[in-house]
Amino acid sequence: MLYAKASFSLTCNIRSSCLSNETCIFSLYDTDNSHIASCGYFANRLCCDDIISASIKDNCDYNEAIMLLAYKENDTHVEAPTLANYGKKVCVRYQDPSNFLNCSVRDACLDKETQIITLYNETNAHVGLSYDYKLCCKILKPDLVVNSSSLIITETPRYGDAVELNITIWNIGDYNATNANVSCYANGTYFDSDIINVTMGESAIARCLWITSCSNNITIKVDPLNLINEHNETNNEASFTINIQDVTIVTINSPKEGENYYRNQTIFLNATVSRFCGEVEEYNLTWYNASMHQIATGKEAYWQIPINYEIGPENIYAKAVTINYGNATSYVTINILNNPPNISELMFEPDSILINESITISCNVSDVENAVEDLKVNISIRNPYGQWNNATASRIGNTFYREFVGSDPVGTYLAKCLACDLDNDCSERNGTFVVYRPLRISINLNATEVWWNESILISGIVERDDGSRVDTSQDPYSDVRIYVRNILSAITETNALGEYNATIYAPLAVGTYIINVTVRDPLTTKLSSNTMQIYVKPSYGEEKKEVEESRNVGCYEKPIIIQNPDGSLSRVIAKVCVLR
Repeated sequence: MLYAKASFSLTCNIRSSCLSNETCIFSLYDTDNSHIASCGYFANRLCCDDIISASIKDNCDYNEAIMLLAYKENDTHVEAPTLANYGKKVCVRYQDPSNFLNCSVRDACLDKETQIITLYNETNAHVGLSYDYKLCCKILKPDLVVNSSSLIITETPRYGDAVELNITIWNIGDYNATNANVSCYANGTYFDSDIINVTMGESAIARCLWITSCSNNITIKVDPLNLINEHNETNNEASFTINIQDVTIVTINSPKEGENYYRNQTIFLNATVSRFCGEVEEYNLTWYNASMHQIATGKEAYWQIPINYEIGPENIYAKAVTINYGNATSYVTINILNNPPNISELMFEPDSILINESITISCNVSDVENAVEDLKVNISIRNPYGQWNNATASRIGNTFYREFVGSDPVGTYLAKCLACDLDNDCSERNGTFVVYRPLRISINLNATEVWWNESILISGIVERDDGSRVDTSQDPYSDVRIYVRNILSAITETNALGEYNATIYAPLAVGTYIINVTVRDPLTTKLSSNTMQIYVKPSYGEEKKEVEESRNVGCYEKPIIIQNPDGSLSRVIAKVCVLR
């Protein structure tokens, strides 16, 4: 492989002082027939571009080149850098560590070299601008290029494959390249890089790992950030097109992963067939169960789970067969469940009972997989103390039932119908009923005949028929309510002794009224009531007084209250006059 190498020029001049973009290499006594010295010793200076720097010392550092040899540090003769007669060295360093300066003395500088100054002889020489021996220097640089034919893929990769790209990088420059970054891009998007060292005139292998995608235009860039100063900065990249084999994708939309289905249930099957880099025009889609038995075909289909299907996890597979893009299979795992018995309702007849009365508790049960006579049904009852009473239910058809006779304690009872099938899968349904005792409510009034709107003190005791007192003060939902003429007149509560009292007011109309006292039992929430009558009479107002009308006539008037035909009350003055 042949490559054209770029040239380099370095500018140097003798001045009394160096420019801002120059650096002093050494000083001279004169422009011809001159000794040299360190900068600042003589008035004349050899000024070169500030991409280099120099000093006269005993030994050069590893990254410095020998420009000349000197007999001593100041006011001295010089000789060619390849000789070994003098002990001092003019050491030159190139500012970019990726480059190196090389100098030699010859009759004429080559086309890639720059003449720095001339020497009278190769050794023990004065320096100047017109001698026959030329001090020639050149900057050594690497030049990295990508071998455009090195990236060979022997087998077409599939979408998503991990492919290692091996790229040959040549250094056609005249200096070694160290820590060279080789970056790889797919359709302009970075995906990997490698760091290599390339000796001048040789090559090295850079490796990039590519996860294949629809982006198959690969670009290789050497030193993409231009951190290495090269002879040619325009030959650092190359592009390749790599063909890939597209892959078919099957996406199952229904059923979903982890969903639960019962035996005998119908499942909706739905899947989408596509490929990563385009659409699939034609395909056949077939559905299978975990045993790879075909259960349906088509993008949308239905499968009814057999009634005797094995319960537990089950894989549902969707396989797509295409003409140009191969085949693909996907699956989801669902859970096949046993159908538990179905309890349609739990019934109580009646919904509440007195002590020693009987209640019938029943539930209607059916099952998809088992005959009703094979079901185990238990009806359990829990009393207000938390104690359970269990019994195997009797059966008439699909109805299972048991009888229960109420007893102490009174309160709300929980009933549970539990039905289990032959697979020991169970269902239950709960309900409540009340066992209660009737309440005895006494009513005491401070008066049964009162004026209208007069206050009435009402009190009494609430107890059950077994003599236990009813305390409503601890239950926010239980209280004592007093109604007059079906209008709520007072709300109160009983104490621990079952006692209550309240003040109400007589209606604003004369007549006979019913007082109703209603109590909600905090143990059973059952309502009980008792009634009593009161009679409301009008208030007559002021006393009668005599009004003298004349000497022989005496009149008396008296304010009284009368009730109008519409039931309202009116205050009138009744006046009686007597002839004397």
